[in-house]
Amino acid sequence: LVLDAYEEALAATPRPDWLTAELRGRLPDWHEATMADDAALAARIRADAIDVLVDLGGHTAHNRLGVLARLPARRHCVFLGWFAGVGVPGIDGLVLGRDQLGAAAGAFLPEPALAIAGTQFRYRPVPYAPAVAGLPALRNGAITFGNFNTAKLNPEVLACWAGLLQAVPGSRLMLQWKTLADEALRQTLAVRMARLGVDPARLFLLGASDHPTLLARYGEVDIALDPFPFPGGMTSLEALTQGVPVVTLAQERPVSRQTAAMLGAIGLQRLVARTQRDYIAIA
Repeated sequence: LVLDAYEEALAATPRPDWLTAELRGRLPDWHEATMADDAALAARIRADAIDVLVDLGGHTAHNRLGVLARLPARRHCVFLGWFAGVGVPGIDGLVLGRDQLGAAAGAFLPEPALAIAGTQFRYRPVPYAPAVAGLPALRNGAITFGNFNTAKLNPEVLACWAGLLQAVPGSRLMLQWKTLADEALRQTLAVRMARLGVDPARLFLLGASDHPTLLARYGEVDIALDPFPFPGGMTSLEALTQGVPVVTLAQERPVSRQTAAMLGAIGLQRLVARTQRDYIAIA
């Protein structure tokens, strides 16, 4: 799947940005399809005699699964923008990196897995990414753990992180997500962690910021903590390129192995845990 070999892109992007402009400049045949209904877009694909239709949206917001369900091309697959099968009859396969496919991966996928070597993730930092900062612990005298995709937290993850904070005296935990702008939610989270033995004074709970500010905030984090069973995707890539190691727990579902695949690709397999006990020990 080589971008330069694509002959046609059908873009359904409600909020075009700098990356949209870059991709449009690389592709010889670009069609804005945001306003076209599913039937019209499927008819366009049939008329263009597309051989392989690659869906990048899956079940994310503004997806076009209604087009995919019409099977308008000769072959259809799902890739990259969604972490699992889509459950649409007739789909030829889900493209995944082989490193994401555990022994039991087939049990979790409604479509065949089309494996490519290593990981399917390729990432280049955004043009406005800040320089990698020095180690915060040298300035603070304490380790700061962090996670910037707090929407994926659950009681098991919180209990694991509480155990980690207890195992590392003086350490702090920085969490950022848009919902943490809500005072009531911050208080609820602080109380839950207190019940797990963590002094709320060790927590830094932050609401949303613009993207440059978020990236710069990695300069305040020594070690990023991946949630489970749904780990980071973009957040893991951003942490790693900002010089912050990410500790992850790889389980059986392909989605749970996203960060593990990234770490394997850059030779950091030692940051991949198999159990929660390993996770705490590695961190």
